[in-house]
Amino acid sequence: DRIGYGTVVIEQDEPRTRAHLVSDMQQPTALLVADARAPDVLLTAGIRMPNCMGLIALTGDDQVNQAIVIGARALAKDCRLLARVKSAAAQDMLAEFGNVIIVNPFGSFGVNFAMALSRPDTLRLEDWITGVPGAEPPKRFVLPHGHWVIAGYGRFGHAVAQALAEAGLTWKAIDIDPARCNDDGIVGNSVTEDALRRAGIEQARGLIACTDVDASNLAVIMAARRCHKKLFVVVRQNQVGNRALIEAAHADMEFVQAQLMTNEVLQEMTTPLLNRFLLRARKQPNAWAAGLIQRLREVVGDKVPYVWGVRIAPELVGVAHVFDERPEPPFALSHLMADPDRRHTKLPVVALMLSRGGNDLLLPDVNLPLARNDRIVFAGSQLVERLQRRTLADDVVIDYLRTGHDPPRTWLGR
Repeated sequence: DRIGYGTVVIEQDEPRTRAHLVSDMQQPTALLVADARAPDVLLTAGIRMPNCMGLIALTGDDQVNQAIVIGARALAKDCRLLARVKSAAAQDMLAEFGNVIIVNPFGSFGVNFAMALSRPDTLRLEDWITGVPGAEPPKRFVLPHGHWVIAGYGRFGHAVAQALAEAGLTWKAIDIDPARCNDDGIVGNSVTEDALRRAGIEQARGLIACTDVDASNLAVIMAARRCHKKLFVVVRQNQVGNRALIEAAHADMEFVQAQLMTNEVLQEMTTPLLNRFLLRARKQPNAWAAGLIQRLREVVGDKVPYVWGVRIAPELVGVAHVFDERPEPPFALSHLMADPDRRHTKLPVVALMLSRGGNDLLLPDVNLPLARNDRIVFAGSQLVERLQRRTLADDVVIDYLRTGHDPPRTWLGR
């Protein structure tokens, strides 16, 4: 809603819809109390409408989400689909089905946790440009190296354990279910000091409280701090309504599934090219990410920026004029980053990546001449995006930006 998209919300559980009914929405929205697995419900929601940007399946049941996206694909073959799944079986099934964006929040946090261990500025950059525009900038996490204790060894616990192992760090998991522990963990209640001590809490540098009960996670943290006060604490929040419990834990790092999913959905559904940028940014040194963060701060500001993609589309009037009628002087990236009314004024925007013919160029030179069908990812504001789209649609504006000449627009003036 805050970045200009209308929504249709489908929710089967009527009591859960009350919060939506009283929410302050700026964009058009509709609410259907129904089962999204039913084809007629998806049709009513507008799955076949030409302005439908996509469908996002976020129920807490992997099988339900599978059924929703499979049904949606049968109704609208070109619709972008995203499903939240947590089990390996569900991921494999949807991967085999194909053409569905799969988001596993536990796996995503595992990747983020691994980055925090080795490249904290790379993680901060990702959080910075995938957050909700206008939000406060993310924290920079510096995770200690040494022994870690994991309280809760389910799918989340396995994800962070893998990240620790890949970083060459030692860890010990505690879980009350013997089937989960195998040889990797300690069978016991992680709330008890005995289990924590057997896991090495007194020598540990960090604790990950990741059971599926928020109150238990708070109890684990309190018990661990009685044994060892100087711990780096990571906590998992399961229920949105338990925010007060998580805040009471005073953790150093939090896994909030709702927040992570918001970032993932914005990234995948509104600016698909952004995900390619992030994958390439992960391969850069940590210092590269730190430098880009500083550049974003200086040019765009301290808040989370708005991120969008632009295609140099030949069907636009301004673009057709550049390449078919008046190719000189070349239309450069710098022209697209200048104010269309004051050509010497630079817009507060950073070009993150330019994609051309399957090749991606990170932080492209602003003097680079543009080509037909180039796609660029920008970070800035919605106002800048509107100005850029105005430039691409107007041959007179493009000529003014390239030459400084601003011809009269009226017949009499010409």
